[in-house]
Parts: sequence; structure tokens; C-alpha cells
Amino acid sequence: MVGAPPHGEGEKPVAASDTPASDATVAPRHPHPAAAGEGGHVKAGKWGLIIGAIGVVFGDIGTSPLYAMREALHHSRSGGTADLAILGVVSLVFWALILVVTLKYVVFLMKADNKGEGGTLALMALAQHAVGRRSGLIFILGVCGAALFYGDGVITPAVSVLSAIEGLRDAPGVSGQLDGFVLPIAAGILIALFMIQSRGTASMARYFGPLTLVWFLILAGLGVWHIFDDPSIFRALSPHLGPDTLLASNTSSISITRLASATDRPERFIGLHFMNPVPRMNLVEIIRGIATGAETYETAVNFARSLGKTTANAEDFPAFIVNRVLVPMINEAIYTLYEGVGTVEAIDTAMKLGANHPMGPLELGDFIGLDTVLSIMNVLYDGLADSKYRPCPLLVKYVEAGWLGRKAGRGFYDYRGENPVPTR
Repeated sequence: MVGAPPHGEGEKPVAASDTPASDATVAPRHPHPAAAGEGGHVKAGKWGLIIGAIGVVFGDIGTSPLYAMREALHHSRSGGTADLAILGVVSLVFWALILVVTLKYVVFLMKADNKGEGGTLALMALAQHAVGRRSGLIFILGVCGAALFYGDGVITPAVSVLSAIEGLRDAPGVSGQLDGFVLPIAAGILIALFMIQSRGTASMARYFGPLTLVWFLILAGLGVWHIFDDPSIFRALSPHLGPDTLLASNTSSISITRLASATDRPERFIGLHFMNPVPRMNLVEIIRGIATGAETYETAVNFARSLGKTTANAEDFPAFIVNRVLVPMINEAIYTLYEGVGTVEAIDTAMKLGANHPMGPLELGDFIGLDTVLSIMNVLYDGLADSKYRPCPLLVKYVEAGWLGRKAGRGFYDYRGENPVPTR
């Protein structure tokens, strides 16, 4: 009982069998379900709550941008401008979905909502408790909020699921075949979702959160992979930048002029190529695009020097200065290995002792990342159309095998043991 003295201070201990399990006078160990660990957030932890929030929030509305994209593409096919339609949808997704929804739901409401326990009615109860008395105004606001919340909880998933199923009608080879099944499929998915969610939001989030997170990571990865196929996508973000904002890229090989042309301010776009690792390397290459203004250049130089770096001006040609010289040397060292002129150790030792390099070219390639080396060589080969920049077939084979160097554990050296050993 509450207030009972501890054992040994005037009260004989009571045997467990003498005390009914349902004794209402005994305070529960965890007075709140969130503290019990049985589906509560203490057990799930902070990251479990975050992933669950992503699953519930973006799971409900995540298909809406896909619906908007489909409608935009339909609009472009009917005579609209496809470029502007796509830019509009990307801008909507970035600003409305990612920023507004994340800030509104995940950052603010999930914190205010008693850590996700109970929704609007929990907020009403907390407000009543904070006031210390029953308030008619708080009660009315709570009821209205709950009504809107549950209305939205029914309508939003219905619209999202229906729009997603409708989108399947545009899939190749499916056109017209699903017209009579859109509503039944959507209804079946919604019934299944509500049946799962009836067991509690936590059970929904536990499974749907990680799936949604993986889905968004895949979309992000595909977007980053293809973003330079058409850099004009950057224009979707440009209208939200201040008029005096400067844009800079740390690219080691991509044309600054090409990147700048995808923005609304090419005269305020410049290349700032920091060497890796940044804290130890003093050089910053400054690359001006064809439209880069003098004021932008001066600002970039002053910024780099304020960091204690030394600047070197490079013209906007593939790979600029450092990588134009360095990466073909690494590629040539790989050719030397490929043709049997020397072993991995012999090539690296020869360049360290014979040319006074701090590390050999193959070791340096592993440090940079062989996938990065191959990418830069492809930029040089495609941009200059000179066969001397053709990537070595052995380099391509290593990248295809996933032997990318230090970051992958294997490259021209095997780093998985105590000391690196050559792999050839």
C-alpha cells in the first residue's frame, strides 16, 4: 500500500500468495502505457518513434505527390509544358511535403501529442489537467479537433490509396485492363489498413514505418543517381532562394557552366573544389563558369581564404587541374598492373621512393574510392574524346565487383585484416 513502512520497520512482510493479484490499492509499476514498454515508446526508443512517425504520417499522404505527378504529366500530354509541370510537382514535394509536413507533424505535433499517445483527445486531457478544472472551451476544442482528425484519418488514406491504384492504369501493358477493378482493389487495401490500425497506431507504425523509410531512401537514391542527367531540376528550388544568394558546387569534375545553366542565377554560381580530406588539405580549386560574375568570384576566394585555404584558379574544363593530372596517373598505374609491368607493391613503392609521393597511386586510388576514380575517368573520356583517358578494364572490373577501396574493405589492397595486403 502507498505509505506502508518498509519491511523490518514494524510490519511483517506479506507473502505473495496472501495478496490478491487484482488489489486495486497497489500502485502499478508503470502508471502510463507508454512507460510499460508493451508497445510503448520507452521500449521503442527515440528512433523507433521517429521511424513510426514517418510511417504513419508519410504513409498516409506519401502517395499524394505521386498522384500530383500523374496529373501533371496528363496535363503536359494534353498540350501543357512538361518541363514546368515536373518542376512544379518537385517544388511541391520538396517544400510542402518534406518541409511543411515534417515540421508540422514529426517535429511539433508528435512532441506535443504526449509522444504520440492518444491523439487530439490526449491533448484535451493534458490541457484540462494543466488548467486544473473542467473547461467547456477546452472540451469543445477537443471534440472539434477529434472530429476533424478522424475525418481526415478516413479521407486522406482513401484519397491516397485510390490515387495510387489509379496510377497503375498508366503502367505499360496495363492500360484499360484495371478500369473495373480500381475501386474494389482500393477498398480491399483500405479495409486491410483499418483492420491493422484498429489494433493501435504502434502496430501499424512498427511494420509500415521501416517500409516507408526504405521507400523514401530508394526514391532519394534514384534521384541523386540521375540528377545530373538533367540538372534543370535545380530550378524547382531556385525561386525560394534570396536574390543575393550565391550557389557553389564542390564537384570534382562536372562542368560548372552546365550546373549553373540549370539555375536562375548563373552569374552567381561558382565551383569550390575542396581537396579530400578537407581538414588536412590546404588547396581549394576555384572554377568560374562562363557566366560567373566578378563579385561572385571575389566572394568565393575570400571565403576560401577565410578558412585558411590556398586557392588555385582553374578553367571550366573536365576534371579541372588536380583531377585532370592526378586521376589519369592513377588510371595509368592500374594499366601498368593490368599489363603485368609490375605488382601492386612494386608500383606503389616505385612511385613513393622514385617520385617522392607520400603514397603510391594504387593506394591513393583505394583511398579516393575506385568508383570515384572511374567516374572521373568517364567524365574525362566523354568530355575530351581522347583515348588516353579510356578507363582501364581492370578498374572497371574492380568497381563491378564492389571492390571500391578502403570504404568497401577491399580494392587493390585488402583492408579487412590487421595490415593491408595486395589483392593481386
